[in-house]
Amino acid sequence: MRGLKDFMVYWIGYFFFHIFRLIWFPCRITGLENLPKTGAFIFASNHASNLDPFLLGIIPRREVYFFAKKELFRHPILGWLLKEWHAFPADRSRADIGALKKAIRYLRNGSPLVFFPEGTRAGSGRKQRVFSGIGFLVNKTNVPVVPAYIEGSDRCLPPGVRFPKRTWVTIRIGSPVSFPETASHQLIADSVVSQIQALKSL
Repeated sequence: MRGLKDFMVYWIGYFFFHIFRLIWFPCRITGLENLPKTGAFIFASNHASNLDPFLLGIIPRREVYFFAKKELFRHPILGWLLKEWHAFPADRSRADIGALKKAIRYLRNGSPLVFFPEGTRAGSGRKQRVFSGIGFLVNKTNVPVVPAYIEGSDRCLPPGVRFPKRTWVTIRIGSPVSFPETASHQLIADSVVSQIQALKSL
């Protein structure tokens, strides 16, 4: 069970990042009414910048969980902060079953999960290989998927840049989607990515 200290660290971090976001990279957010108020769901989005997990993480105003590449946890302070903010390490070089099992546990406990079906960062408008991990999670937990499209975060914090530039970011949130138990992992993953990309033109 999480203690009061862990709870406070999470929400203090949430508060400061929220203020920093309002000042430094204000967001135009549409579709907030599509986010479930209770229960687990997968918040699935394109991935253009290292800011994306934090941008999505503060939108539901609930405690959310997300994957982070294992290399980030090598830095003691950053690794501690990421764990306090509900990130858990994943090995991007392989199918990390341990990380997926951890995600399943959080979803079954009723927590939202931020997930990027394409795995690694790509600039706005660029598509990458779609991994089937999100299909595996959906089939194991039967939770809805809420698609989102982030535009502008790659201009705010491009790869290789340490401090974000001040610019507007747009986040479009689509309606929750459920899938039949018979759907294949890859079919689910491809469908989710198609719905994410469809939000780009709205």
